[in-house]
Amino acid sequence: MLSTLCLLAFTGITYAQSSRITGPGELTVSGTLTAPACQVIQSDNGDYDYGRIDSNLIPVSGSYTHSSMVKMWSVQCDADTHLSFKAIDNAASTSAGTGITHFGLGSNPSVEDSKLGYYTVLMRNAKVDGADTNLYAINGTPIAGSAAVYVHGDGVYSMGWAKVGAVGEPHIGRSFVVDMEVTPVFAHRGLVGPIADDVPLAGSLSLTFQFGI
Repeated sequence: MLSTLCLLAFTGITYAQSSRITGPGELTVSGTLTAPACQVIQSDNGDYDYGRIDSNLIPVSGSYTHSSMVKMWSVQCDADTHLSFKAIDNAASTSAGTGITHFGLGSNPSVEDSKLGYYTVLMRNAKVDGADTNLYAINGTPIAGSAAVYVHGDGVYSMGWAKVGAVGEPHIGRSFVVDMEVTPVFAHRGLVGPIADDVPLAGSLSLTFQFGI
């Protein structure tokens, strides 16, 4: 390709000695700046349904970690963009864990100030436009990516997709995919209280997506 371009340029100069140049050439740059539209696609509408769980699994002391559940989330955009989101724990007051990665599971309605436990959400298996990539969770800069990160639910941390091997650089694309792995941890009986009737799990996490180059 480079050799051909050089030959054409030389031939043009030689030809110009005996011919009239009719007009200048033109290089154009086209495109459109646009605000991307993105659609969030959630497996099972984002519902991690554990069905019926035997209350006898609640330990006398300590805690009980239940099996994890993984669902794929994807965001599809109509223009190149970077993507991030912030999370708010809507049941934070019921969390039996400490830290902003432990989200409330709800409470026992028959026991005042009870807490069922907490759950975590691990992001992994990230892809942008079909290619494997890293993830980040930051409160400020720079962006340091890793293969898996926990969702932080304080509304301050941002989570998103990061370029592999490029600190401080989010991954730009149109198709963003990640697995969200939920792991519930149940508190001990002294904190949960007696369970005479069905007690629903009431974990709820609001995710607010942000995009734009």
